[in-house]
Amino acid sequence: MSGLALGLAMRFLLGGLAVALSGWAGRRLGGLVGGLFAAFPAVYLAALLGVVTAGAPGLGDPEAAGLAVSRGALAGMLANVVTARAAAGAIGRWGWQWGVVAALAVWGVAALVIFRVFWMLT
Repeated sequence: MSGLALGLAMRFLLGGLAVALSGWAGRRLGGLVGGLFAAFPAVYLAALLGVVTAGAPGLGDPEAAGLAVSRGALAGMLANVVTARAAAGAIGRWGWQWGVVAALAVWGVAALVIFRVFWMLT
């Protein structure tokens, strides 16, 4: 199995497992626990393993590639924190439908701004 196929298979398995667990935990144990499972970094871990095992053009050796993916993931996770806070406020104010739309808009802006800041710092 090639590195790309392995990375895709891991994303599929870990991502699907994280979604299933967060749904189950949310129904059985409450929304707070379900949210904790929803934040499981399945895609990040699969991407990290895929890049480190298969390599990535322009990122150098596996350690450099892993460091680059980790820096990008940190920027993305910060945007997720901003989005989760925005979603909590927006859903409480406008209901879940418009709250989700507002949270996605906040994520788009936050991701662009945070990525730009990280790009300037590295």
